[in-house]
Amino acid sequence: MIKGNYIAKIKVRSLGSYATFRAMTEEEFDIKYTEALDTLLGAMAENEEIDHRKFYSMTCILENLRFFSPVIYGVIQNAKKK
Repeated sequence: MIKGNYIAKIKVRSLGSYATFRAMTEEEFDIKYTEALDTLLGAMAENEEIDHRKFYSMTCILENLRFFSPVIYGVIQNAKKK
């Protein structure tokens, strides 16, 4: 029996078992969103093709996006309700 606020249950053919996906909480979303931005920033820092003069500006933009996590989460939740 599946408990909680799950949004999907699918059968994974290769494993012959079921995988369930539940709705992400705002805290979980914030953590994953921050990890994604950090990963993007790290990839840009390691890429030779990135113009280092523009890297600082892009870093500031990505860091500022971090503060919009609650807003983005709210938009996603409202879109699901419609």
